[in-house]
Amino acid sequence: LFFFLLKLWIALDVIGTTNALLLLLYLLLFNYIVVLETYNEWKHAIHTLFPIIVDTKFLASALQKDLQEEDCPDFSLLTLGTFLNSELSAKILPISIPLCTGNDSGERTVEFFKEYANYHNAAFDALVTGNVFIKLAHLFVLKRCSEKLDQCWPLRRLFVVCRKDIANKIPIPLIDAQCCNLDGEDASGYRPDIIRVMRNHRSSGTASNSIRKLFSILWSLLCSSSERIESEEYERVRDDLVRVFGSFRVDVRMGARNESLEIATNTASTYARVCAFFDAHDDYTVVGDVGQTFEQRLCSSRTEKIGNKIYPSKCRSGSNISIVVAVFAVAIWTGARLLRNIS
Repeated sequence: LFFFLLKLWIALDVIGTTNALLLLLYLLLFNYIVVLETYNEWKHAIHTLFPIIVDTKFLASALQKDLQEEDCPDFSLLTLGTFLNSELSAKILPISIPLCTGNDSGERTVEFFKEYANYHNAAFDALVTGNVFIKLAHLFVLKRCSEKLDQCWPLRRLFVVCRKDIANKIPIPLIDAQCCNLDGEDASGYRPDIIRVMRNHRSSGTASNSIRKLFSILWSLLCSSSERIESEEYERVRDDLVRVFGSFRVDVRMGARNESLEIATNTASTYARVCAFFDAHDDYTVVGDVGQTFEQRLCSSRTEKIGNKIYPSKCRSGSNISIVVAVFAVAIWTGARLLRNIS
């Protein structure tokens, strides 16, 4: 893969790749003896080394609607390679772009993928990366540039078309930001709110399970103090979260006065999954997230990250007022139910 990309770079002063971030880190390691200290230094070094970079995953994301309408579910190299070299791709790409030259019908391409597909093999992945880029670039021309396609375009012309909107945008996996922009400042990212969990407080054993759960949530929201969490228990909960979600998706710290745990997550999806994890937990309850569904949490209030500062989203104050009103309403209802059970 390295030598294929190097040859392309020397010939056209560009580089085409998939999952570019790890590859660029690897290539930079062999071009710089001194370790770069800042993110901006790394961006400058990469941009100097490779003036034009096109990542197939980012290019595919620009065509997401068109690809998903034809049942291409994700943008991994395996999925894109399989889809674009099957008969299905003919529905959205009207011209034949065979993998092997000298066969305008493209039949040899389909046969090649059926017989020799070997993903995660460096040589095969390099071949497919180039093939996927060429086909996606033609699709980009067709869908986004309103150009008529009756034959294949030269490679350099395809790079020119992709230069403004696609080139030098490097996807960074597992974070809630679109990309690293080598041409300038990165767009401001968004991260989910901190998840705060507290110990459950049990009501009397005569109450039903639903009332006990509701009592626990209300107590956590309304009480000014809670039982302290020991460091051993903190480590146990943290290990459970890392085992279920991975250390690269969650981080945990002790809350104020060791009375709660605060959990940071990398994306809205992880945020919703962690909340669901504690919904089913025997010992802990999420604070300030009463009765929300997975879908509501997925689109819940966010915080905008600018540099290292975090600014609350505008909708938080109204959300907090709604929660307080709901809590008092439910408290009255719960008290009435408990009195009825006692009498």
